[in-house]
Amino acid sequence: MSETITPVKYSGADWMEWLWKERSIAPSPLGIKVADILGQVFAGIYHIQSDICSPRIDWQNPDSIQVRIYYGEFSTFDSPKLTILLLCCIASNINCVVGSSSARYCRFTFSPGNGHYSMEAIAQDFPNESMADLIAHLPASDILKKTPDIYGNYSFLCRCRPLEMDALIRLVQSCHANAIRAELRGRSPIMIQIYLTQRKRTGRLFERHPDLQTAIEVLYPYWSALCN
Repeated sequence: MSETITPVKYSGADWMEWLWKERSIAPSPLGIKVADILGQVFAGIYHIQSDICSPRIDWQNPDSIQVRIYYGEFSTFDSPKLTILLLCCIASNINCVVGSSSARYCRFTFSPGNGHYSMEAIAQDFPNESMADLIAHLPASDILKKTPDIYGNYSFLCRCRPLEMDALIRLVQSCHANAIRAELRGRSPIMIQIYLTQRKRTGRLFERHPDLQTAIEVLYPYWSALCN
């Protein structure tokens, strides 16, 4: 795969240098990695300029960096930024906690990893489960709304506590294994909303959802640019 597809490095820490210089900030190694991860997720960190330039972000912190981002769709497919985020974090050996800050604002907390996660490990076979089972494994979750679709399936709107790295990996694994699209939405300072819709392996863009191995291969240009 790496012999035929070229990694694509989008603007991340290199673009942030002007801001760090202007504010006399010496970013930590973690800060540089976080900026590069966000650059890959958003195909250029400048696409979230209004949030990424906030003076509240402590780029110098070597242990934990929080970033608050306003964004409409953070999903596993059909705008797969959630899956890209996970793959880039694993490639960079960075842990990420995804939570909510307020309506439509998600909070991402990054910290150094311990090498515990790998692409090979997360791509292993994942058991079949329903959306109800998936929701049951989310931290402190409950269902807010259940809506039928034209195919006889149901979509669920649920809420849960922030997703630690293990919970985030499990969510992405389950969604890709069971053709379920997950979309994260900021809601309140405590709970994050997750909108789940059943998809299938083939069909039009708004009908299908790839397995995780396919997603890893297709998104290779994004995460491979960050491999240590």
